[in-house]
Amino acid sequence: MQQVTTKRFYEVHSWVGAVTAILIFVIAFTGAVSVFGRPELKIWANEAIHQPQAHEPAAIEALVKERAADVPADYLDEITVLFPAVRSAPNLTVYFQHEREMADGKTENHVIRFDHHPQTLALIERSEGEIREVFTTGQKDMADFIITFHADLHLGNPWGLLLTGLLGLTLFASIVTGVITHRKVLREAFTFRPFRSLRLLFTDSHKALGVWGLLFHGTIAFTGAFLGLAVVVLFPAAAFVAVGGDIDALADKFLPLGAPEKSGFAAPITFAEALAEVEETSSGPVVSLNLLASTDENGVALVNTLAGDGIVGYTYRYQTTGTVLEQAYTTFSRVGGAGGPILDAMFPLHFGNFAGTAVKFLWLFLGLSTAFLAVSGMMIWIERRVYGSTGSLAEKTYRRISRMTVGGCAGVVVGFVALFHAQLLLPVPGKAFGFWLGVVFFGVWAASLLWAMLRSNEYRSTKELLFVAAILSVLVAPMNAVVTGNHLANALTHGHLVTAGVDLTMLLAGIAVFAIALRLPSERPVRKGKYGRPAEPQIAQPVLSADAQT
Repeated sequence: MQQVTTKRFYEVHSWVGAVTAILIFVIAFTGAVSVFGRPELKIWANEAIHQPQAHEPAAIEALVKERAADVPADYLDEITVLFPAVRSAPNLTVYFQHEREMADGKTENHVIRFDHHPQTLALIERSEGEIREVFTTGQKDMADFIITFHADLHLGNPWGLLLTGLLGLTLFASIVTGVITHRKVLREAFTFRPFRSLRLLFTDSHKALGVWGLLFHGTIAFTGAFLGLAVVVLFPAAAFVAVGGDIDALADKFLPLGAPEKSGFAAPITFAEALAEVEETSSGPVVSLNLLASTDENGVALVNTLAGDGIVGYTYRYQTTGTVLEQAYTTFSRVGGAGGPILDAMFPLHFGNFAGTAVKFLWLFLGLSTAFLAVSGMMIWIERRVYGSTGSLAEKTYRRISRMTVGGCAGVVVGFVALFHAQLLLPVPGKAFGFWLGVVFFGVWAASLLWAMLRSNEYRSTKELLFVAAILSVLVAPMNAVVTGNHLANALTHGHLVTAGVDLTMLLAGIAVFAIALRLPSERPVRKGKYGRPAEPQIAQPVLSADAQT
């Protein structure tokens, strides 16, 4: 009975993995590189923020006062400042919000936005409109593109988020069924026979990566499912039960900004002292500032920071008329109990945005191992059906699936590296830039897939696509030097450490992938068994590795 149950779990594990392998690889790979999306890739993609940004709080306060004089008084009740080169803002952005009534009786959260140069603070652009419209139609760069692709595959809300959330659940189900199927985890964690046969190489690599990365894979799957489904399913369901379906009311109930009751006495906009105090005491950088009732004596300043030494960032609440700290809290701390810290930890645990750069590199390598877990499982599934006795389809069908897996997975890697060159070379200004980044990425991905499907030899096409990815990766630093003049030596001497770090990482990654591609065989190693029939191959060198598959 137990053997039958285990067999059923194995069938579920293998078929779920086979059906979703390419998509899980795509999500895992883009998630691994998204760890450095903000701010590292954001900084690399925007020349104006290559060097560290530092502005006196007094200068920012003076700028906000200057912009406040250009907007109607109704827009001064809620003012937000986004600081450059910290998360998603390449410029220092100040925007003023006002909920106004439209002609049809509905209300609109209207925004007047000012973008300023991150160094000189000169005004770059003034725009206004409904808040979602203003913040979704701005210029996007490669960091925005890859992060959004990981989050919703550029399908948007709700379908994209729903799909990635379901893929998170699928990955979690594969992990659970894999653990149930392979119960001798300790022995399998130390079993690795790379030179015995191709099937054993795939199988042992798959098991070892699954066991050693079990906690990480489970965490990423669970948090990914939550983040994908929360907006689409969980929050609407909670709103329906608690407040009759009003999501905004639910947000106000649990996550209030803490808008003060106005005194009726006017006061000047002031926050410089509060901002300076947070910058001195917080271990994480300031990412944004919210001013509520900014021209009233009871006005407050909410200074929001990213995680420094801990896992989550904090919001520091000050009176705008003084520097008395009222409270410091996390995003979901108002939920209370154990739920608040758990919800707060979801995003940083998923993206590795806590405790510094070392954790980001750890998340990068573990994320790549999750991607390889998906593709190695697919290779095992194909191997057992083409060269084993479990296949029910024609061999050429499984070979097509194999070629599609190679093109679909390797093509994402080539497309990702191509984004660096597109960021530097595309002569498209303004809001159309993001569209053309998509043309480059999906065009390269489709070309890679077509190339793999047209080639009759998956081993050779894998080598070829990896060579392309390696060459493009090695050329990132020289291309950056030619286009921006920011070569490695210049970047290091002028303090552009993040830019130099990205260039150097791409250079080393390209060299590593090139070396791996050189070692891959151009044909499937086959030895003859009894009566001349193909048997499991004995190979003299590693055929695939995590880096090779990515």
